[in-house]
Order: sequence, then C-alpha cells, then structure tokens
Amino acid sequence: MSQVKTKKVIIDPHPTLHKECKVADPKSQEIKDLLATMRATLKEWEDGEDRYVSVGLAAPQIDEPWRVALVRSDFHNYDKRDFYALINPEITKYEGSPIQDDESCMSVHGLHVKVPRYPKIKVKAQDEEGNEIKFTARGYEAKVIQHEVDHLNGLLIMDRALTENQGGYFREMDPKTGKMIPLTQAEVEKRGIFNK
Repeated sequence: MSQVKTKKVIIDPHPTLHKECKVADPKSQEIKDLLATMRATLKEWEDGEDRYVSVGLAAPQIDEPWRVALVRSDFHNYDKRDFYALINPEITKYEGSPIQDDESCMSVHGLHVKVPRYPKIKVKAQDEEGNEIKFTARGYEAKVIQHEVDHLNGLLIMDRALTENQGGYFREMDPKTGKMIPLTQAEVEKRGIFNK
C-alpha cells in the first residue's frame, strides 16, 4: 500500500483562504483521498510542532477548495489523534450569548486574538459515507466547528477578531521563549493580515 501524501498548510494572505469553498461529493475518490491527505497532514504538522496541537483542519488550509473539515474527536486527551470528518457542514442554529475567548489558527500561525463564538450550535453535515448527520455541539467543540466552517466560507480569525476598541487584543507567541508578546492593532494592520 502506497504512503498517503501530505500537503503544506498554507498561510494567510494566500488567496485560497479567502474564497468560499465548493460543495464536495463524499462518495467521490477525490474527497476520500483528500480526507486521507488531511489526516496525514495533521499528524505531520503536529509531529513538527512543539508548542501547538491541532484541533481541526479545513480543506482550504491545504489549498483544496472543498467544503470538508476535520475536527478532533477528543479534546481531553491530545495523545489520541483521531479526527472526525464534516463534509458540507452547515450550522443550522446558534444558541446562547457569544463568549469572547482566545483563538489561534494554523494558517495565521503564532497569532492569538479574541473572537466571539456561540457556546452551543446545531450542525448538519454528511459523513464519510455520504450519510446526513445532525448533532448538537457545545463548548470547545462548538467553538472549533464554528472556526472550521468559517474557513469553508473564506473567513479567518482576523475577520472575526475583536478590535482594541471592542476589548480585543493581539498577541504573538515568541518561537524562542514560548511567551506571548502583546502587539498593537496598528502593528498587526501593518502586516496586511487584518481585514476589518
């Protein structure tokens, strides 16, 4: 059996990250191969990281324009590296008041911002066999799914980030020390990755 290929995680401002993705056919070989590539890419990415783990990956993050995402199946045990697939996911209902929390992204690597996310959502999608699935996600899982669905709609955390005037912040992890360094909004805007 041939080894599954991996792909590089693309970084903002790559244009694919800002485009709405196409509907995927879960039964097609192309999407089955894409899912295998995404899983292999996640493992390879984590193996090369000493400070971050991945909680999800959307197809556009590896320059594939399909409505396909993977979400970590266990947020309590990061040694368990299983990810479930959401194909053509839709959030059909948002519940509760949005919670403002720290968020980062593999495609905006090292940057942390404050993003409002709903604590409870209802999700409709297809699984890897093409069956329709519906479920309710809460807490951290809900936050991750909202983040991944944003990717499929061409949105990044910078599009959702609260500005300094809204009580937001911008922080960057120093790769040498692992400590968070505060950034001003002006510094972030200068880099051309803040789209407000």
